[in-house]
Amino acid sequence: MHFGLLDEAKATLLAAAKADPKNKDIRTALSEAKAMMAAEKKKAKGTFGGMFDKMGSMYTDKPTVMIVEPWKGPLPQVKKFRP
Repeated sequence: MHFGLLDEAKATLLAAAKADPKNKDIRTALSEAKAMMAAEKKKAKGTFGGMFDKMGSMYTDKPTVMIVEPWKGPLPQVKKFRP
């Protein structure tokens, strides 16, 4: 937990809590791990949360609308290729 491996610490503490549900030290450590994970998530959200908002829109091009007349006449014929 103190090495930054919060997911592994939480999984280990959950397994320990299932094995010994009345152990107060395990429950305390589990709640600390959850609090540290929430703090990391909040920090990451503050760092990367508005990253793309500041750039503006990348897609400012407006689509080109083309009006195409319907095909009038016979359909094109494809000949079979024989080597």
